[in-house]
Amino acid sequence: MKPVPSQGTSAWIKTWNTDPKPFIWTKTAEDILKSLGRLLIRTSGAGH
Repeated sequence: MKPVPSQGTSAWIKTWNTDPKPFIWTKTAEDILKSLGRLLIRTSGAGH
């Protein structure tokens, strides 16, 4: 069974589709990977 979007989600999709905007990356892949590396160092061994 497919999930049915809420009325709010459906309204957002309809509005977005009338005037869509492309996603624009603001960081390079290298910047994203560096940030991810810092996150992994902070969270490794956190007891989860």
